[in-house]
Amino acid sequence: MFTAQEIALIDAVIDLLGPGTAADASEMSHRLSGWKLASINETIPYQSVFLSEDLKLTSADMTSGWAVAKEYGLTEPAFA
Repeated sequence: MFTAQEIALIDAVIDLLGPGTAADASEMSHRLSGWKLASINETIPYQSVFLSEDLKLTSADMTSGWAVAKEYGLTEPAFA
């Protein structure tokens, strides 16, 4: 059983992708950061969904982010 919030999310995705073709959806997904960062045949890390190209990070933001990533073991080759 889906929650109301999950159904609303599915409906929003259908509204976004519904008018287009499968090729349109594929093209849109390939513009996401995860696709751009992964090599051919490399698994795209699930965490890449949290990446944004619109953010303007400061040096302090980057330092803080790397510290948190290191704390949680996310600086391993699969993530770095």
